[in-house]
Amino acid sequence: NAEMKLFLSPAPKDWQDEKVWESWIIQRMEALQNVQARLRNGQEVPEDMKGPNPAEIRASSEDGQYTVELFSE
Repeated sequence: NAEMKLFLSPAPKDWQDEKVWESWIIQRMEALQNVQARLRNGQEVPEDMKGPNPAEIRASSEDGQYTVELFSE
């Protein structure tokens, strides 16, 4: 879930300092490495750390701006 929150966070602005971009890239690399390690070793994220079921997420776009909502039927 922490990795998914990181991936949903916005990218730095193109005018921001190189150190900001470097930190942003490193955080994403580490998150991907954690996900890959879990997949490789057959580990599962504990229930209390799991995010919503992808079937419960709905995205919509208006004027190029995306909105992501959690829903249940």
